[in-house]
Amino acid sequence: FIDKIVFTREKESIPYWNKFLQGYYDQSGISNDNFDSAVRISQSGDAGLSDEMAARGIRLKTSVATSTYYLAFNWLDVVVGGQGDTAQRERSKRLRQAISIAVDFDEFISIFANGRGIAGQGPIPPGLVGFREGVRGMNPVVYRAEQGKVQRRPIEEARQLLAQAGYPGGRDAKTGQPLVLYLDTTAGGPGDKARLDWYRKQFQKIGIQLDIRTSDWNRFQEKVRKGNTQMFFLGWNADYPDPENFLFLLYGPNAAVRFDGENKSNYQNPSYDRLFEQMKTMRDGPKREDIIDSMVELLREDAPWVWRSEEHTSELQ
Repeated sequence: FIDKIVFTREKESIPYWNKFLQGYYDQSGISNDNFDSAVRISQSGDAGLSDEMAARGIRLKTSVATSTYYLAFNWLDVVVGGQGDTAQRERSKRLRQAISIAVDFDEFISIFANGRGIAGQGPIPPGLVGFREGVRGMNPVVYRAEQGKVQRRPIEEARQLLAQAGYPGGRDAKTGQPLVLYLDTTAGGPGDKARLDWYRKQFQKIGIQLDIRTSDWNRFQEKVRKGNTQMFFLGWNADYPDPENFLFLLYGPNAAVRFDGENKSNYQNPSYDRLFEQMKTMRDGPKREDIIDSMVELLREDAPWVWRSEEHTSELQ
């Protein structure tokens, strides 16, 4: 129905934004630098156009993206993963749970995304079967219900979990050595410094030292594929509107190292795998939703990911 679409790539945000304001482009996203001049947030938290944008005849379009972003733990790693005997697996789980509480993605969204997003409670984004809102949909490992509202658990609970994992105050109870964890990322430019410093501070809240290792995208992919990581960030955009497209990211036979699949964290839980195999080809309905709820509950307890966020996208037209 459209005769022609012209798409132009701008390497820098400032000329891109200025050309949109001058009418060269019909549509634009909103960078953090321009957010305050383009959007006004009401006391109730609703986003609306600034007077300047409205006077130009510009419209604001917002939506919730069917995508999720997460901090992954490599399940094959001896410290943060799911390997070893029963006692070791339990200690590693407590460590992952402590980090899940400490890394405050509610704060991250407020600081770095201008409030555009919601903190993740599990792998399924809004708009898909299996996503739950409010208290019913909260991750009880990271949040608790207080007077009908979802509240993040206090940092003291994270410190208690860390001590149960064998690292009281962020030190190995046996050796006294500080706990140092490693995060692999492709973010290393000047614009990324504030975010990386923020991550370090989140781990410091419970006494963990975070060592950030940066590399280019190809090298990063190779490290993830071979399992030469401890923690890393990734995300997933829906290929099709079904929860299976997100739950398969943690299915054991999709593990990256063994099977070159999309389970980049190499998570393995036989109970989860059995439920996935039962759920994946079922028609939507109460039985399928019950299975999905059980799968999400297992993931929240095991914490192979720190559920980061589901984004709210904003565009100007």
